[in-house]
Amino acid sequence: MTVFADAGIIQRLNNEFVPFAGERHEMSRRPSAIKDWFFPMASSVNARLANPVTTSQGFYIAGADGQAYGFYHNVRDPQRIQQFMNASLTKLRASPPKPVDIPQGPIAGATNVGPAPTTSVIRVFERITPLPAGAHETNTRVGRDHLWIFADEVKAMLDAAKGGQPFAMPQNVVLRIARFHLTDNIRGQPDRWRAEEVKKAAATVKPAGCSGDRERFTFSGEFALQTASNARGLEGKLDGEFELDAKAAKIVRFRAYGETQAWGDHTHARNSPAGKFPLVFAMVDANDASAKAVPPSSYYYQEPYKDPR
Repeated sequence: MTVFADAGIIQRLNNEFVPFAGERHEMSRRPSAIKDWFFPMASSVNARLANPVTTSQGFYIAGADGQAYGFYHNVRDPQRIQQFMNASLTKLRASPPKPVDIPQGPIAGATNVGPAPTTSVIRVFERITPLPAGAHETNTRVGRDHLWIFADEVKAMLDAAKGGQPFAMPQNVVLRIARFHLTDNIRGQPDRWRAEEVKKAAATVKPAGCSGDRERFTFSGEFALQTASNARGLEGKLDGEFELDAKAAKIVRFRAYGETQAWGDHTHARNSPAGKFPLVFAMVDANDASAKAVPPSSYYYQEPYKDPR
């Protein structure tokens, strides 16, 4: 059982703490009021942050005044997290935090990483299925991310569809999917594909009718990605359908499914199945609270997400 599937830990978080989950790049890299509070606190208990390239990822327990009571690296053992919580609370009771006023303005405006209203958001899921025999248990997880498609790309597809003939999906969209979303993020943060590692990335879009301002399309794409040493790679197809709102220049419905063969470990995501393994993808339009607040994971790495060429 993982930490946040443990009923005892959830109960303690609700009754003994004020839980908060933040994106580590926002908390420790981008200038903001949250970083000004978080990074000094985290550095006081996480000695690894003296190295500027080290991640601030993990669990922290702190007072509102910035006094830190404990840090624990990423683990998924509920018993060890219970022990960490107990030890941190003991320190807090011995040295309680001082009362502080927290200005809401700077905090509320500290992060602004959600999509623009004109951006279409697609939720991406991935799984290894069927799971190869003997694979490490971390390969049973589900990978999740958000794909952004921008208004100018939707307009380009609407323009290309005017002739009623099949057309190539905009290159930026195809390469964005290939480099940043056809990745094995099942076990942790994957390495992103470099531009030169994209061996094939092409998708054909076909008009499929319209109803009022909505225009329907189907598409089919083929992808092949591979590192120079061939230690890591992926190849397969992605097929789907979508509807565009011509007036809003947005995607209002999107469904896609991909079947690929992947291989190789990542720097921070090891224990992949041996040899080639079946990695499947599902993509669906999203408009809920998390879709409006959580950007694609590659956004935080200052990758060329908008123009991945």
